[in-house]
Amino acid sequence: MLSHGLSLVAYHLSFVAAVLVAAVLLSGCKATTMIGTYRGGGAVAAEQGALFYGQDVLAMPGEPVELIARLRKPKSFRGIADVVVAFDAGAQRLGTAVTDRDGFARLAYTAPSRPGDTIVTLTPIQTPARMSDDVGDVLQIRYDMLVAVRPPGERFIVVDLDHTIVDGRAYQVVTGEPPAMADASDVLWRLSERDGYSLIYLTQRPDALTRKSKHWLTAHRFPPGVLVTVRTKEAMGDTAEVKTRRLRELMTRWEGIVIGVGDREGDCLAYLANDMQAYVIPDLRQGDDAEKRRRIAAAMLRRLPDTPNVQAVRNWKQIEQGITQGKRFPAQQLAAELDP
Repeated sequence: MLSHGLSLVAYHLSFVAAVLVAAVLLSGCKATTMIGTYRGGGAVAAEQGALFYGQDVLAMPGEPVELIARLRKPKSFRGIADVVVAFDAGAQRLGTAVTDRDGFARLAYTAPSRPGDTIVTLTPIQTPARMSDDVGDVLQIRYDMLVAVRPPGERFIVVDLDHTIVDGRAYQVVTGEPPAMADASDVLWRLSERDGYSLIYLTQRPDALTRKSKHWLTAHRFPPGVLVTVRTKEAMGDTAEVKTRRLRELMTRWEGIVIGVGDREGDCLAYLANDMQAYVIPDLRQGDDAEKRRRIAAAMLRRLPDTPNVQAVRNWKQIEQGITQGKRFPAQQLAAELDP
C-alpha cells in the first residue's frame, strides 16, 4: 500500500513537498539523488538557471486571447521580474511584454481567423541592469507554446498524463524520463488525424512542471494538444473537484468535450460530472507487487458508478476499440477479472 499511496499523495502536495516525501520514503531511489536533481532544476526542466514556460491557448477563430509566459527561479519558484519577453510566430514578431514581480509576461493577441495550430516561440530578449546572482543567462532560453484554434463544434478527447500515457511513478517523473504507455501515442495520433478529435492534456501536475511535461510529450511523439496544468494549491486538492471545475470552465465554451481518459477514480468522477464518456485505465504494471496492484485496481473499479458512460480497459488498443467501434468494457467486468 505504501508505494501506491505515495503515488497518489505526491500530486496532492506542493511540488517541493512531493520531492522531499518521495526522496525519503520511495524505495529504489536515493534521497540525495532526488534532492540534488530538484536543486539543480532538472526536476522541472530548468535551463540556464531559470524556469521558463508558457500557457497553451485554446481559442475560436479570430478570438481575442492573452498569451502568458512565466519566468521563475527553479529553487524557490519565485518570479523573475523586469525581463523583456518576445512573442514570435515564425518570422513574425507578435509583440513584447515585461515580466512582473511574479514572473508573468502577458500579451494581448487575436487568434488566426482559420482553425489550425500556431506555435508561438517565447524568448527573453532583455534583462534588467542588475540581475540576481542566482539567475543564469536567461537570454539563452526558448519555449514553444501552442495556440490551438478550433471551430465551436470541435470534438475533444481529454487525456490525463501520469499512469495514463506516462508509464511511471511520481519519483520517476521528478527525477528522470519515464516511458510512455504502450500504444498510447499511436492510438492518439489515429484518433486525432483519422477520426478528427482534438486533444486536451489535462493533468493535476502543478504549473512548475509545464515545461517538463511539454518536453516529455514532444520527446515521446505524442500528437499536438493543449496542455493544461494547475496551480500549486489545486495540485494539492481533490482530483475530482479540481478536474470537474477545470472541465466546466472549458465546457462553457466547448460543448464538444465528450471523452475523457484517466487512471484514477477522481478522473472518472470528473468526467461523469461533466456528462462525458469516461475511460479508466488502472495501474496494472507488472512487478513484485503486481497482485497487490490488481486488488487495488479492482477495489477502485467497484466503487465507480455502474453506468455505460464508464469503461474500464487494460490498454490503449481497447480505448481505441471503444471510441471507434463502440466496443464495451464494463468496469465491474474488469474488476471481477482482476480480483475474483
